[in-house]
Amino acid sequence: MLDISSVPIVYTALNLVLAMAMYTLMARFLLMIVFDDDSQTVFWKVFRQVSDPLIRLVGAVTPAVVPTGVQILFGIVWIVGIRVLILLTFISFGWISLGGVQ
Repeated sequence: MLDISSVPIVYTALNLVLAMAMYTLMARFLLMIVFDDDSQTVFWKVFRQVSDPLIRLVGAVTPAVVPTGVQILFGIVWIVGIRVLILLTFISFGWISLGGVQ
């Protein structure tokens, strides 16, 4: 079992920031279904301002022909992959102990 006291604060902070980015992209994708792109709703405008930098970052490495909705899904998948990679890196260096036999 994972002992929470053995988890470094650096890993926790990185994981939290990536999780927030991932959930922001998920919410943006779901909200795209409800709101038009040119909607004047304050909630939609603010949410677009928060999530647009993430989409531009994904768009920088994604071909221009890929629509925004698919870019968002790519971003979600890439963030999940980065989170798994960071977890495996911390485990392999022994910075996180999963318990069990030493």
